[in-house]
Amino acid sequence: MAPLSLFLSAILMAITFTDYSWSRHDLPVSSCVGDVGKNIFSYAIAGIIFVGLIAIPIVSLMALPLGVIYFTVLWSRSNPALAFND
Repeated sequence: MAPLSLFLSAILMAITFTDYSWSRHDLPVSSCVGDVGKNIFSYAIAGIIFVGLIAIPIVSLMALPLGVIYFTVLWSRSNPALAFND
């Protein structure tokens, strides 16, 4: 069960960082769930990396803003019609 819990932790970490982009565009929950389903592997891999970075005490201070930036860029590249609509 440990690999499954690591995978779920990574997805939840990705969701917490991607939530910033979703809320800026007032996306409904169904679109957010669809976005996670569409990008599950890239979100999981990046989420695992950021789970590891946040586990390091001093590095975690810079990992939080870098995570928001990274996942905003990742979301913008996978949704160009929504991201550059403003």
